[in-house]
Amino acid sequence: MFRNALKVSASEAILQTLAPFSIRLLKIAHPLFLQFCLLSRGHHNLKTQQDYRTLTLSLLKYLLVALTMRFYSLYHMIQHTIAYSSQINLLVNCSIGFKNDWKSALGVFRWAESRSDYKLTPDAYDMIVDILGKMRQMDKIMGLLEKMRQDNLVTLNTVGKVMRRFAGAGKWEDAVRMFDELGSFGLEKNTESMNLLLDTLCKENKVEQAREIFLELKSHISPNAHTFNIFIHGWCKIKRVEEAHWTIQEMKGHGCRPCVISYSTIILFYCHQYNFVKVYELFDEMEAQGCPQMLSPSPLSCVI
Repeated sequence: MFRNALKVSASEAILQTLAPFSIRLLKIAHPLFLQFCLLSRGHHNLKTQQDYRTLTLSLLKYLLVALTMRFYSLYHMIQHTIAYSSQINLLVNCSIGFKNDWKSALGVFRWAESRSDYKLTPDAYDMIVDILGKMRQMDKIMGLLEKMRQDNLVTLNTVGKVMRRFAGAGKWEDAVRMFDELGSFGLEKNTESMNLLLDTLCKENKVEQAREIFLELKSHISPNAHTFNIFIHGWCKIKRVEEAHWTIQEMKGHGCRPCVISYSTIILFYCHQYNFVKVYELFDEMEAQGCPQMLSPSPLSCVI
């Protein structure tokens, strides 16, 4: 079934490719037809019908050879195009056509992977990982990750996608395990990868778990402003705004200056609570800290 689908797609591609050349083929046939007419009129003294038939067959053979050579050239051009077509186009079409049908998407991917003239990139693997993760096919993902690990194709983006899918499926411990195993994929535990894990957990409302992990990691992985902004957003998301305020103070203690993102997250929370007294208090604090208040659009205007 899959091969038939590919054949149909290839046939459609060939027809679409040949269509622009139909005019060119007519340009070949037209002068040949004129030559036939002129030769026929020039040989009006041909005595028998057999003579006309011989002349006609000769011209038709010439026309057939010319058209065959042109089609042969086009055929090889098309074959070359199909054989070396972009893998990104192939897998983008795969994700569009099969984004809710992981079996078909995986079938296309396996076919592309088996081709000797394809060199799948980490982006291509990430695409199929995303499709499988969306359909909660975690076992398939882990098998694919092992293959990627052997070929040194795992990137931090790949790990991030897998962690988000685990956390979204309620398996946040597996997301943490992915972070712990970064070294086996040739990746480093650093501020960027730590922030990726913390952000994944906070977006799934696992802020307390993220906090515990951060306390374990901060002794050997330095946080940055983005680390604390992740927690500010997380605490506000689960409606624990006091912890968000405390995080701003912790942020300052680590030498990171709160930015407009830090404050606007809390301001937006208070706006949704219609607590505009707190909103203006934060505006005053921002002014005192020398933090710009111009937001586009501002949290206040979003609520209004």
